[in-house]
Amino acid sequence: MEERLVWQTEESGFEFSFRSRYRVRLRTLDFRLPLIPTRFSSMASFEVFFDFNDEILEPYVGTHRITFVLGNYVAKDLIIEIHYIIQRSRKDKDSEVESYDNIFRLRVKHNLAKGLIFN
Repeated sequence: MEERLVWQTEESGFEFSFRSRYRVRLRTLDFRLPLIPTRFSSMASFEVFFDFNDEILEPYVGTHRITFVLGNYVAKDLIIEIHYIIQRSRKDKDSEVESYDNIFRLRVKHNLAKGLIFN
């Protein structure tokens, strides 16, 4: 469950919103591709968001996401991932107006603690 603190510019204060977020994720073991010396990983997930409040504070609600990820370990403690996300949202809680988004995201992860805390 996550809590959102939303500040609307046309309003004069902060308001709270609660929603639950459920995710099912499948991840492969690390693998190698022919002629490429580095390791790869892949992942797929499905997320559903449920809003608890009747008053929705965000511009879009009822979000569902499907994510596909391919990652490459370019070093022992550095991985570069490309994410493809398909997202569906509704304009408001009772609206039939929907938004479909195709999102590409590049994520670079570096493990700063490797060797300092864990071996």
